[in-house]
Amino acid sequence: MRMLSLYLQLILFIMLTSSALIGSEFLSSYNVVYLALLALALPIFIKRKFDIYFKMSHLIVTFTLILLSLMSSIKNEELTLFISNLALVLIFYIGYYFYNFIYKASVYKYDEFIKVALLISLLMIWMIIKYPATNVVYRGIYENPNTMGVMLVTALILNIAIFFGLMESILNKRIILINLLVSISFPIFFHLTLTLSRTSIIAYIVTFLLTYITYSIRAIYKGRLTSILKHTLFLILIIGIVIYYLPSDLLEPIQNKFEQKSGDTLDLRGYIWATTIRDSGLLGQGSNYFDNTFILGAHNTFISLLGRYGYAYTIIILIIWIWLGIKSFLYTIKSISNIYLYFPFTTWLGVSLLSMAEVMLFKPIMLVFFLSLALLTNKDFKTTIVKI
Repeated sequence: MRMLSLYLQLILFIMLTSSALIGSEFLSSYNVVYLALLALALPIFIKRKFDIYFKMSHLIVTFTLILLSLMSSIKNEELTLFISNLALVLIFYIGYYFYNFIYKASVYKYDEFIKVALLISLLMIWMIIKYPATNVVYRGIYENPNTMGVMLVTALILNIAIFFGLMESILNKRIILINLLVSISFPIFFHLTLTLSRTSIIAYIVTFLLTYITYSIRAIYKGRLTSILKHTLFLILIIGIVIYYLPSDLLEPIQNKFEQKSGDTLDLRGYIWATTIRDSGLLGQGSNYFDNTFILGAHNTFISLLGRYGYAYTIIILIIWIWLGIKSFLYTIKSISNIYLYFPFTTWLGVSLLSMAEVMLFKPIMLVFFLSLALLTNKDFKTTIVKI
């Protein structure tokens, strides 16, 4: 079991790091991510007892998506569409089914989530040190500053999930770890503002507020008003100190961008989206549709799927995504307190908000969300168990 744990941690690190480097000068293909997904599923096929069972409804939806992606691939003469869909299906099954089966996981077997979140945070700091900000828009190692913004906000959102989990769990006495998370967050948020990525900044603020509201609902439901008041004052104090001592000119660039673009909030995204909705058809226009039509990306996860795969495939994916969001929220509301409590819902929020203006397929935060689905089906967390 020790060797299996080390193997999974190594593959998780390779998968998430390679995903984080997509769009940089180091990596431009998702092939490493796809291979890492296969490596994560590999222990299933070498287990002696193959006694895992799937819900029939999940299998029906899976085969429908595979069929639609195959039809889209044939129609557009592009095998990439089919492979990409297989990878998306695989990461769902790894998180929702395979991870618990492989690991026989208990509450204490999910340390990978904490380690991965902190590793990504440290990776972001390495990028900051290696590529210091200048008088130009900060983009780190990436070609596009928005990509850097997405990676920085990924680290921040994962820290949100850990932070509120620590505040609730028996581990909340680890004040050093809480302070470490807070300390990491501020320099990352500062560099996030230097990317001038409005989408990432808004996603971070909204994710924090909605996670805090969820935290408050749990506290009120459990009759812990004193606790929530104490933690609220703690947060207000920290934020107030930072705002008071932060020089106003540091935030001036991002403030100017919000003001300058108030008349064109979507940055031509509206035109791309409207055209894609009109042109997509039942089976889509293939992976090169956006490059050939707009010389720009889709700037929206679901619009990207719509343009590539068409209406039939995208509608099913959208329904699944909403269902996963509801399950994640109910898990967070109903489960007993633990350090991993906020991972599914907080990462789902982050992916959903970022997806409104960027393509988040196979980005680190989406991969972590799918892996966290194992929490929803684990008996040790005393929540609703999926009947299979």
